[in-house]
Amino acid sequence: MSPKESQLLNEVLENTQLQHQPFVVIRDQSWFPAKPILRELVRRAVARGETPTLVSTLNPIEDLVPCGMPVGRIKTLDLSGEVAGYSALGPFSETKERIVSSYKGGQMFIDAIDVLAEDYTASSVICLVRELLTSVKAHKSPSRLVLLLSEGSLLSHLISPTFSTTLTLLTPHSSALLTHLSKLYLSPISENPSPNYWMVLENAVKRQTGKELALRGEEDVEFGWAKGEVVVIQVLVRKATGGMKGTSRSLEALTPTSLPGALVVCPLSSILDLTPFSLPQSSSVLGTTEPTHASLDLPFNLALTDKQKQKRDQVPLPYAHEGEGASGDLIWIDEEETDDEEI
Repeated sequence: MSPKESQLLNEVLENTQLQHQPFVVIRDQSWFPAKPILRELVRRAVARGETPTLVSTLNPIEDLVPCGMPVGRIKTLDLSGEVAGYSALGPFSETKERIVSSYKGGQMFIDAIDVLAEDYTASSVICLVRELLTSVKAHKSPSRLVLLLSEGSLLSHLISPTFSTTLTLLTPHSSALLTHLSKLYLSPISENPSPNYWMVLENAVKRQTGKELALRGEEDVEFGWAKGEVVVIQVLVRKATGGMKGTSRSLEALTPTSLPGALVVCPLSSILDLTPFSLPQSSSVLGTTEPTHASLDLPFNLALTDKQKQKRDQVPLPYAHEGEGASGDLIWIDEEETDDEEI
């Protein structure tokens, strides 16, 4: 992993990316919430002397403010109490005006803006985000818009290059989930992930693999961030140049510090085994080494574990014992062959 890529997450947290990224999306999963990342971004912004703007549409402001930090150091707009059908929720134009007018520069954090898409329409919320992003770009660095979004259609629209050419996408993962996926697909974990392993992670998010494992209590995957747990952050940075050169990816770890609620970046190799499976032995033929499954880094697994082999042996096969136990003499009858009469 190059030194430049190893600093991706730290540059995002400190808002010191060389090519300023005005648009940051934190992917919030129902089984693994990303609110600690939002709190860390707010905490570091205040520590640098900034006065960020925090808009809440789902969670109370107190749940989004870092532990021990006075709310007065942050400009806040609490919309969490305004729920359609339960309060006098005005037209979207009024809500939009309140959000837009609350921003006066610097960093703006919005929690669960997809809730507004449920109360109103997705297209109106997309227009709101586009207007906010235009205002953020007008204020230049260190101004940026940070959204906490759950998986859904709104997220797919907002992270599309057609909406914004620049993007920083953060996705938290349980370290146990990464270990499980590495064993399952025989793909090594790396701070600079291969395209195949990156695709495995993306598919795991879409299929909610972590949620299913947590529900079944398998592979040591649990719901949420346990106290003192070290988590892995999947970082994607897309620059305006586009293409492979304009996209950077990394897997980095966040670990708690002695300061309550604070997080710090640490090497991925310090929290988990990057190769949690045993590599098969390769044979040499005519002085060349035969490629192994692990070296090919395939996105699928052809090998079977002992548990899988045991389950396979227990599957009843049709016609496996056909003909066994037959008794009695077999009688063969030869039909008489009759010659065709010539006419």
